[in-house]
Amino acid sequence: MATVQDLMRSGQLLEDAGHLTDALHMYRRARTTAEKHYGPYSYFVAGPAQSVSNAMLGQPSAPTGEIREAIGLLMRAHDIALRAEDAPSEEVRLAQLGSICYDLGQAWTSRNDHAQAAVWFDKAIGYLSGCRQSKHRRVQNANCKASLSASLFYCDRHPEAERAARSAIEDASPDSDAMMTASFNLGMILKAKGGANLEAHQLLARAVRVAKRRGVKPNAELIDACDRAIRELDVPEHSF
Repeated sequence: MATVQDLMRSGQLLEDAGHLTDALHMYRRARTTAEKHYGPYSYFVAGPAQSVSNAMLGQPSAPTGEIREAIGLLMRAHDIALRAEDAPSEEVRLAQLGSICYDLGQAWTSRNDHAQAAVWFDKAIGYLSGCRQSKHRRVQNANCKASLSASLFYCDRHPEAERAARSAIEDASPDSDAMMTASFNLGMILKAKGGANLEAHQLLARAVRVAKRRGVKPNAELIDACDRAIRELDVPEHSF
């Protein structure tokens, strides 16, 4: 009989290959197997439940009903990870909680509920702050802060959005998604605020450079938005 680990590994390979429906089936089997083997409230159920949810959310044009179901699964995974008594260590628990909260933020973003998304991105940052700050954790933190800045910006909470974006840029590596996103967010925040057009121009130009290095096609929408914003900024060419 396949173990939870075997099923999760198979699901990940299928997901990486783009076979989301098959991956979802494998993750569901992993979750069922984990519940039977460890019990429904075991820490080891949280990971498979999170993977089921992410596979559902990753499907193109996921129906609203499936998004609601996925959010419910993530909430359950969060509750299990928070309360379970069999987590390998407290740091492992915090890392898992941070990951689940980040996914919840992304799920609420997909429903255009940016206020709820901001709550969960902020929770993710809080959990991850309790983990040792390895290179991997810095990447996670930068992604959370970049996403938080976007959610806060959509909620017209510009000062908080600006702080989150600047903090993300400090944590992000030069060519990362977080650097691209946070530079774009901060550039747009400063453009909206006014009085810092040169910095806004520099940030948006950096977002374009990173986006092009990461691939023009998947980042075409962001590049177009940056180009439009740059044209609207009143910055003389000799200033940069």
